[in-house]
Amino acid sequence: MIWCTKSLEEQYKCQNLTVAIERDRALFDEAFLNLTCFLGYSADECIHHIDHEKAHVTTLDAGDVFTAGRYNSLVPIMQEKFVGGLANYHAVAVVKKDTLQDVYSLRELRNKRA
Repeated sequence: MIWCTKSLEEQYKCQNLTVAIERDRALFDEAFLNLTCFLGYSADECIHHIDHEKAHVTTLDAGDVFTAGRYNSLVPIMQEKFVGGLANYHAVAVVKKDTLQDVYSLRELRNKRA
């Protein structure tokens, strides 16, 4: 399995995981997979590499998952669960300047629809 990483830090984590998997190989029985780490530098680049079968998996945030599914026919296979079962997503709402004349702050977005 080839894991596409999006930063040097993620690459180092993947390499550490590879070492741990190899160290504990006997625990996997027939489920053992060799893991290779591939540095892709960005979500878009990793999506491209998976789409062209140069990588198999990557981690993405919710917006990138949408893009990967919409434009590259990729599908999510795992979801991260946090302690207590809560999933946290961080997003920022943006609009083009001067397109909503009556909106000057987040408070004015109440009851607006997109």
